[in-house]
Parts: sequence; C-alpha cells; structure tokens
Amino acid sequence: MKSQSLNFLRQASRRLNLLNRTTRHLSTAATPTAESKWYVGWRKWLVAGTTGVTGYLIGSSNYPHFPHPRDAAAIQHEIDTVPEYSYIYNHPFTKKLRADPNIIESRSHDKIPLLHRDNMLTTGLLSGKGMLTVEPIVFRNKETGQCFFFYHVGTKLDGHDGIVHGGLLATLIDEGLTRCGFPYLPSKYGVTGNLNLNYKAPVHADSYIVLETSVTEVKGRKVVVKGHLHALPENKPELSTLLVESDVVLVEPKWAKYVTWLISKD
Repeated sequence: MKSQSLNFLRQASRRLNLLNRTTRHLSTAATPTAESKWYVGWRKWLVAGTTGVTGYLIGSSNYPHFPHPRDAAAIQHEIDTVPEYSYIYNHPFTKKLRADPNIIESRSHDKIPLLHRDNMLTTGLLSGKGMLTVEPIVFRNKETGQCFFFYHVGTKLDGHDGIVHGGLLATLIDEGLTRCGFPYLPSKYGVTGNLNLNYKAPVHADSYIVLETSVTEVKGRKVVVKGHLHALPENKPELSTLLVESDVVLVEPKWAKYVTWLISKD
C-alpha cells in the first residue's frame, strides 16, 4: 500500500513538471522577446526617419531657400531709391575696396535662408526705415580673410537720446566677427564662446559705421577674430574715429558637421 502511494506521488510530480514546461514554452512562443520588440521599434523609427528626410528633400527642392543674386539692374534700382545705400555704395572708401581685385563684395544677408530672416533680430525686427536702414554691405579679401561691414544706423535704435544702444552695437559686432571667422572652422559653422568689447566713443544716431575684422588665431575647432568699429568719414577713403574695439572666440560644436548641410548655401 505504501509502495503504491509513493508511485502515485512520483507520477503526479512528473506530470506536473511536464505541464509546467509546456506552459512556459507556450508562453514564451506567444510573447515577443526583448530582441523582437527592439527590432520592431527600430524598424518603425527607420521608416519614420526615411519618410521625414524624403519629405524635406522634396519640399526643399521646390522652395528658394536663398535669394537670387542681385544683377546690375537691381543694384542700380536700390542706389536710385535708397539714399543710405547710395551713400555707402558711392563712398570713396567702398570705391577703393571695390577696385582691389582680391576683394569680393556681397550683402550680409545673402547666406541667411529666407525662412529664417523674419525670425532673426537684425534681419527682421530691427531691419527697416529708422533702424538698420540698409542691408549691410560686405567686402572680403579672399587672400587675407579681412572683412569690412558697412552699416547705416537710424534714429530708432537709441539707448540714450541721439546715441545708439550699446547692445545693438554688440549684436552687429558679434555677427560681423563670426561671419569673418566661420570660413576657418572645419564645418564653416560655429557659436560665440566669448565676446569682448571695449567702447571707445559713442555712436550717434542716423550715422554710417564700418566694422573692420581679421582672423588672428586658428586652432582646430576654435577661431579668434578681432574687430574695430569705426565711424565712416565723410568723403574720405580712410577710416578715422575708433568707436569700439572687440574680439571673439568662435567654437565649432561637435554636432555642427551633422547639420550644416541643412543651412549651407553652398
């Protein structure tokens, strides 16, 4: 009797173990493994990313991100209709620069995508009559990298009555120094790491100013640029009154090489 009871218990135990193994097998087969879940998630992100990039490329191919180059007729029209631009364009100093075969003349906003302009401080909010009246004119020496930026500051940019706000000057200087330094960075794009300004004289409202910039140090993803802001003298081919001394340290972020293709004109 005792022997029969032991045999019954052994058989029941074996059947229970078999049932447990079968249940675990069926449960494992019915439930996706962690690896299969990862694969499904990765595949979804791949499809979404591919769709997004394809949509961007199709859309961007049909949208003029940058303005068309100005022809002679457009330049002449601006000379005839905008007195401030005519003054800068025909000034003895700009004529002197234009005569140098190493100098390339351009406009400061040419490399800013059209979609971005209204949202940027100097090309949107502060651009227009009484403010930054003229889109800055830029002269760059293709051999030395030296740049000259010409501005007209209107009567609506004061910090004190009749004196242009120092913060605005800092913004113009920062933009000019960075544009001068960008070509020397590996991906041609960077951010301001440190900006130093030394104000020498007040800038009067409704006046013309010139920012002279030059690169002084290039080291990997870091570039140092110095600048001098001058008053544009009346009918003289040389710069005179020094208004602000400045220098900037530009740093290229490690991620810059992955995104510059989205915003580069070239």
